[in-house]
Amino acid sequence: MVLEYVAGGSLQDHEDQNFAHDDSEFLIRVAKQVAVAVQFLHSRKIAHRDIKCLNILLTKAGNAKLCDMGFGKEVHIPFLFQLRLIYLK
Repeated sequence: MVLEYVAGGSLQDHEDQNFAHDDSEFLIRVAKQVAVAVQFLHSRKIAHRDIKCLNILLTKAGNAKLCDMGFGKEVHIPFLFQLRLIYLK
């Protein structure tokens, strides 16, 4: 198995180091990127089931990457009950 190296550390590391700073714009951007990642997984009928700050990695440019699919599971939900996320620009 080959994995991508993400040099920015986890979102948890970032928050531990920058706790006193107001990073609201940064955190909104990260939340949007995580929502897009979750929407991608859901479109393939996969539930991550372990989204937390330690499982969100940041590139040096500050972009988020959702990792650790260890608890991920394929789910079969009837069409009427599927959660639909709207991509936010």
